[in-house]
Amino acid sequence: MGEKLTVALFGYYSYGNLGDNLMAYLLSRHIKTLGHQPIVFTKSPEFMAGWDVELISDITALINQSDVIVFGGGGLLIPRRNLSSQQKDFNDDLGAAVRAATAKGIPQLGISLGGAGKSLEQIAPIERHNLVRALKYVTLRNSEDVQLLEQAGIQGAFHNDMVWTTADKVPVSRGSGNGRRRIGFNLYLTQSRRYKLLRKILQIIVRLRPDLDFVFLEIHPGPNGAFKAFAPKRLPKNCTRKTLADVEDACREAASLDLLVSTRLHLGVMTMSYGGTTIAYAGQEKTRLLYKRIGRESLFWESPNLLRFLRCFLLPGALAKTIAIGRSNDVSEGMRDAHQHYVKLTEALATIPPQAKNETHDG
Repeated sequence: MGEKLTVALFGYYSYGNLGDNLMAYLLSRHIKTLGHQPIVFTKSPEFMAGWDVELISDITALINQSDVIVFGGGGLLIPRRNLSSQQKDFNDDLGAAVRAATAKGIPQLGISLGGAGKSLEQIAPIERHNLVRALKYVTLRNSEDVQLLEQAGIQGAFHNDMVWTTADKVPVSRGSGNGRRRIGFNLYLTQSRRYKLLRKILQIIVRLRPDLDFVFLEIHPGPNGAFKAFAPKRLPKNCTRKTLADVEDACREAASLDLLVSTRLHLGVMTMSYGGTTIAYAGQEKTRLLYKRIGRESLFWESPNLLRFLRCFLLPGALAKTIAIGRSNDVSEGMRDAHQHYVKLTEALATIPPQAKNETHDG
């Protein structure tokens, strides 16, 4: 191995979002195994307590201390318009990080970045567009985004989302359980008439299936830990609800599930990596692209398909058949391919010499 590097990690790590924090966790651990020092940019250090990595919340200090910056995981290439206050805050930090790294002349790498199959000219806001142009090398999690390499004139490759490596990188035992199937729901529902009906359907299902254990999961808690995901107001004895803020705890929970129904991408991928089955309900375009690529289109449910919930959980044999679809569709080859993100990162870091640190930071 060459000289020790200080590696800045930047992503959507400041907002308590489990999937993004998982990617920071996986990347920081890999960088440490290479003998380098990771520094993670976050404004919410409480979610990363116990990781044994340096955390920093100032962009200038982050870049001044670093030899290279890695934009690590997440949908940083997805066009965003009409930004929320949180997205605007992230966008400002992203723009500042790219500008500071460019000004200092340190290499900028992208690892397991996702888009929506859009061209470079369609990527907005401008900070995301500028990120693509600034990258020295990038690994992409969607094959539909490979066009960006030629459009931006950068080197890179497509590999399956690095979150597929979760079970290998964070091994946990599924345990013997209690002989009952464990079903997870991680659903973020609006107050529309359709979703009000879905709430009633789910309440009926948990009452009519006392033979199953249900857990309602929150992976992106609101202010003061508010539980924003759906959960019945009154939980029957076979139901619990749980907030997943700690990465390792989330991995244990994902490994315990026979089936997960989720509106989010990465908790579902975590669950599948441990051998569970995931139904993507009302998922975003990035989720649809993934399910198409892995041959699980039948487990991608559009939002109007409310009757599927009743069929899946109440028709005899339907639940077992649904779980079997996920387990019979082998994704092991894709999981092995996902490890290439670490291989490519290792190779890229091996070509980077340490920088002279900015001496003015200490003064």
